[in-house]
Amino acid sequence: MREESSSDLVWKPGDLEEVPGPTHLDPDPDFEIPDEVYEAKAEANRRNTTEHLLGAYHQFLEGYRRWGGYRYHGFTAQEDPENFRGPAILSEADIVLRFAPLLASRFPKTSEIHAEFNIATWTRADYSKQEDRTQRIDLVASDLSAIEPGLCAQEEFRNLVHWLFVEAKWVPKGWWGGPWEGLEGKKRVEAVSRDAWRLQRHLELGRCLVAAVFVVDDECLFDYLRGLFDWPSDVLVLIASPSALAQAGYEDDPLVEAAIKKSEELAEQGEYDLPDMWPYHEL
Repeated sequence: MREESSSDLVWKPGDLEEVPGPTHLDPDPDFEIPDEVYEAKAEANRRNTTEHLLGAYHQFLEGYRRWGGYRYHGFTAQEDPENFRGPAILSEADIVLRFAPLLASRFPKTSEIHAEFNIATWTRADYSKQEDRTQRIDLVASDLSAIEPGLCAQEEFRNLVHWLFVEAKWVPKGWWGGPWEGLEGKKRVEAVSRDAWRLQRHLELGRCLVAAVFVVDDECLFDYLRGLFDWPSDVLVLIASPSALAQAGYEDDPLVEAAIKKSEELAEQGEYDLPDMWPYHEL
């Protein structure tokens, strides 16, 4: 993967193919970037951002193989003495905590990673109280380096095209085969779908170049329930689960193999059909 230097972040006349850097950056206020160059720049940035995202995702999967909740008993009911979800992920905030530094290590040094990014009048010029309401994005990657203090700072910030929006969700182990399956399980997967459609709107408004939902699915329940809901085509769906580990080449790991077998048995009991798998996003 090519490392981007600070000099790469300024568009220069003649750069038509790959033009890294924020789409809002114009090195000369008196020079209007031609539309075809602007589009080439945006496409290059979109491609680079996707590459950075997938690199962080694969790095997360490597860690998930070692400490993922699929390796532990999970939580079934309060009276179950074996309840334990593992040492690493106990909330969706833990997913953000682990994923954020991996993203930060992939993006250029001028970029910043923000958590709980507020969609509001002070962050977006196109904010709609009716459409956006109260909304925060779990993880946002941005390049704010071109915004300088002064009379234009607020306008530039509120119109910034961010690199990446990510919403994280957790589907913990232990919900299948009990009351949690039909209650929290379906509600959680439906919430992922709602997040995906909100991200689709952000993309359409030009608020970010790339958007993704990142689901940690310790029991492969998401795989089987996602077919109950609709999904936008432009939002990436990244999954950390036993099935994702198998697709990544870890299918011979005994614990991965056992987790997939158990999910297949639970699916048969619940009479779930496995939809076509999400495309595995290779680097």
